[in-house]
Amino acid sequence: MAGGVAVWDARRIDLRTEPTPATATPPPADGGWRRRVGVLWLVVVVVAVGVVARIGGGDDPTADLEVDPTPAVADEEEPAPLPTAPAPGPATTAVGSWVPLGVSPLAARTRPSATWTGEEVLVYGGQPDLGPVGARFDPVSRTWSPMATSPLGHRVAHTATWTGTELVVFEGTPVGLEAARAAQDVDGAVYDPATDTWRPLRDAPLNPRSGHVAVWTGEQVFVYGGSRTFETEAPAALYDPAADTWTLTSPAPLERAFGLLAAVWTGEEVVVWSGTGPTDVAAYDPSTDTWRLLPGSPVGMRSAQAVWTGSEMLLLGRPDAVEVGGLALDVAEGRWTVLPPSPQGYAATHAVVWTGDRAVVLGGPAEVPGAVWDPATARWSALPPAPLQAVSGHAAAWTGEEIWLWSGQGPAGPVAEGATFRAGWSTARG
Repeated sequence: MAGGVAVWDARRIDLRTEPTPATATPPPADGGWRRRVGVLWLVVVVVAVGVVARIGGGDDPTADLEVDPTPAVADEEEPAPLPTAPAPGPATTAVGSWVPLGVSPLAARTRPSATWTGEEVLVYGGQPDLGPVGARFDPVSRTWSPMATSPLGHRVAHTATWTGTELVVFEGTPVGLEAARAAQDVDGAVYDPATDTWRPLRDAPLNPRSGHVAVWTGEQVFVYGGSRTFETEAPAALYDPAADTWTLTSPAPLERAFGLLAAVWTGEEVVVWSGTGPTDVAAYDPSTDTWRLLPGSPVGMRSAQAVWTGSEMLLLGRPDAVEVGGLALDVAEGRWTVLPPSPQGYAATHAVVWTGDRAVVLGGPAEVPGAVWDPATARWSALPPAPLQAVSGHAAAWTGEEIWLWSGQGPAGPVAEGATFRAGWSTARG
């Protein structure tokens, strides 16, 4: 509006500084004086009318002014379109059947971890802190057995990593009477199912954390991110269970290290996702202690978990965009693909398992307790209704033949029930 203001000010100045007409000189003898006086009075009247009209005669004193138009604002840059998702096919229901689990020795809880050892499922932690912390389930005999008492107590947002012979439980948010004391510790413990014994981890060179990620590289447990103080530069570290030693990695190039993270092991690198772009995905090579940035994810996601297909990292959970069912990252080519919308309902906390050829996202109402993504056909299918109350916060695992699902948050609170789903598709071990 700068041009308009300039016009208005100039006119006001002109009106206020117009000189008062000089006193008339004596009239000439030919009578021309009267004609000049008449013209002068006519000018004065016209000017006066204009002043009244502009200053006192209207609500908007600038209504009759020619004001320069406001300069056009540059258009905001439109966001880049999402990678084209495959067109969703007709809704289908996965072939298979649910079988309820037997009565568990564990009390009802939500957000425990479940880890498949190749022979049994190890369940650990969760909240509230009622009764034993962990237990074991044998899918062949379909029986439960107790787990030796853990030195850590109940935890949520911890990690439970299987090394091939032991379960490494690290950090998380302590639950229960010991929470205040343990919250300041950076601790973990290793469970050996062959002897049903625990041993503590050596102190880690990290701050207390929860919501972090941990993956087994074949030799070490890689730990990254998470926070109880929302630091933005939480370091990564490697734990060697054979030597009981920790090693800090080189600094990660990611913009943030807290929140809901996801990570996979590709066989050569750990790929970590830490939020939304542009620098939210990086790969770490433990053989060279080096990081490399990968293209940032095109859409955000909540309750995200990741699985490795052999060529892609599938990022699954609850995307911020309703037209997105998940994301796939081709690590070798650095290319993202958007998955079509999933038939799954809402769940506050999802669990994801990889069957060897399909990804199964678990969480949601009993009518659609999960959805199956088949990368080979680029299609979703819904799991059939399950005999479960829980809708989120499950412990889930793939046993090589079945999806194992237990506990979680039901309509009236945590539950202690579970079931297995025997799929009618390939049962490749993953």
